[in-house]
Amino acid sequence: MLESAGFSLKKWASNVPEALADVSPEDRAIKPVHELQDDQSVTTLGLVWDTKNDILRFNVDLPLPASILTKRKVISYIAKIFDPLGLVGPVIATAKIFMQRLWKLKNEDNAPYEWDRPLPERLQKEWKQFHATLSILAEIKIPRFVSSPGVSVVQLHFFSDASDVAYGACCYVRTLDTDHVRVSLLTSKSRVAPLATKHTTARLELCAAVLSTKLYRKVEQSIKTPSHVFFWTDSTTVIQWLQSPPSRWKTFVANRVSTIESATEISLWRHVPGNENPADELSRGMLPTDLSNQARWWSGPPWLSEFPSRWPSPGLDVPQTEFTTQEARTVTLTTFIAPNDQLADQLFARFSSYTKLRRVVAYCLKYIDDALRAKIQGITKTTTNVLLTTDLEAADCTLARLAQAQLYSEELSSNDQTIKSSPLKFLKPRLDDNGILRVGGRLSNAEIPENIKHPVILSAKHPLSLLLAEHYHKVLLHAGPQLMMATMRQKYWVIDPDGLDVLTPGHFLVGSNLQTVPEPSYINTPDNRLDHWKLTQKLFQNIWARWYPEYLAQLQSRATKCCKSPVLVQLNQIVIVKNENAPPMQWPLGRITKLHPGKDGIVRVVTLKTAEADTVVRPVAKIAILPIANHEGSSSS
Repeated sequence: MLESAGFSLKKWASNVPEALADVSPEDRAIKPVHELQDDQSVTTLGLVWDTKNDILRFNVDLPLPASILTKRKVISYIAKIFDPLGLVGPVIATAKIFMQRLWKLKNEDNAPYEWDRPLPERLQKEWKQFHATLSILAEIKIPRFVSSPGVSVVQLHFFSDASDVAYGACCYVRTLDTDHVRVSLLTSKSRVAPLATKHTTARLELCAAVLSTKLYRKVEQSIKTPSHVFFWTDSTTVIQWLQSPPSRWKTFVANRVSTIESATEISLWRHVPGNENPADELSRGMLPTDLSNQARWWSGPPWLSEFPSRWPSPGLDVPQTEFTTQEARTVTLTTFIAPNDQLADQLFARFSSYTKLRRVVAYCLKYIDDALRAKIQGITKTTTNVLLTTDLEAADCTLARLAQAQLYSEELSSNDQTIKSSPLKFLKPRLDDNGILRVGGRLSNAEIPENIKHPVILSAKHPLSLLLAEHYHKVLLHAGPQLMMATMRQKYWVIDPDGLDVLTPGHFLVGSNLQTVPEPSYINTPDNRLDHWKLTQKLFQNIWARWYPEYLAQLQSRATKCCKSPVLVQLNQIVIVKNENAPPMQWPLGRITKLHPGKDGIVRVVTLKTAEADTVVRPVAKIAILPIANHEGSSSS
């Protein structure tokens, strides 16, 4: 595709020569062997890739250090050490720590050290010793491929650690096949401790855990192989911080715990002993002479190559220390106790929407619950900005209790809620487990939800009832009073809302009371000129206009059917019992054993005897009488 647009890709390279069979020699990064090219490797981003052996090496091209070193010179040397993957992260960390020491230097006037002023003799000597060892990085050989062919399990293990001067995180790939376990370093990141603010080691350990989380995000975006993930830290304080919600901690800890929670599962974090943590090399730095032979850095701790049963315990049961509790947020509770009536009046008068009132009360209850838990138990439950269904239901109960306490205080305080002088005496009220008066009623044995069986009692005079009525009126899209009351009574039973308006035949004929002002006719108005309500009225008017000439006239002929005599049903008649759940050929036969005539003498229900049951009661409409004469009729004929 790129070739067709004039963009020819050059410098192709592969560790498999057959993959380059169709690539012309001039487009390859490595010339054929017969052209006597000295170096069979590719250099990119500071790394050298030996394609023949499929290994990575470092291209360290630093000049000899100047005889007199300045801050500018040293920083220019550090900038030439390029390690995009963090494979020699401990060496880079050593250079970063030294550079930070240069930034801290002050002259005689307590001003920042000049860029071109010779460094103190002690620092010059220290850098020259470090500079002389950097050439050893070119001798380090790192396998490019960190997995193995035919692996069955791929795991990513992230280790983090911190010291007073730096912190870092590193990632290892652990693969398992049928023969053995292989652990290889994949990447690392390091940071120096900030100079502006002096943080405790525990806080820096948390910063290292955040860095480990960010490193995980980058690795996850880069490799698409499904893998199991583990996070390791040698700080029990960090583990304890992660086990509690961010809201429990002060801002510094809370923000970083929240970052970790948003990117990882807390259950994946484990504790590793400090002397077995490979990220320790990143937090303290290391010379190239020591790094090349440091097996823990290149392959992780020894137990990582063994079965999980030999891994360190997660360390989740460590008791809290002073370093943990000193970051706990201090909560000051100010309580104002107001009279119940005054509080309720202010609450219901403040809001004109039940939805808003309900959510505000739910948030208040949620905050009080979290604050009390933090104050009394020292822990808090997980706090989110999203209200759960249980939170909204608790708000409903609280509002109902406040409303009932204002108008039904006598019934609530009495052991017997059926007070003779109470307007609730006909409802047989009862108190539920939440202290709310509910309708006792006569539906206790009905198989319906409890809210419908025992709705909450409210007074039509209370503002809460008005808010609920407006709420249901909007939810039901401005429904009529009957539908609105029927819906409300599935949860609330409002006392004296019944008015003088009743359901009449006129409601079925014209959709409202016959005395209401009729809507103007929209039959001849084009649909595109009507809004939703007027279009609905037009459809209604069209149906009503057709009902007169088409349906009403048909009732004249239908009335003649009423003059026919009913079917004569007698004892011992053989019938077929209809069953809508079976085909007609499988309908059973039955014999009429008893008749059940109505007040008009017409039999509409009979008792049958079938092959499967002696007594089956069915309406006449559900049987078909067979044209077979009974025994008495046969003998007379």
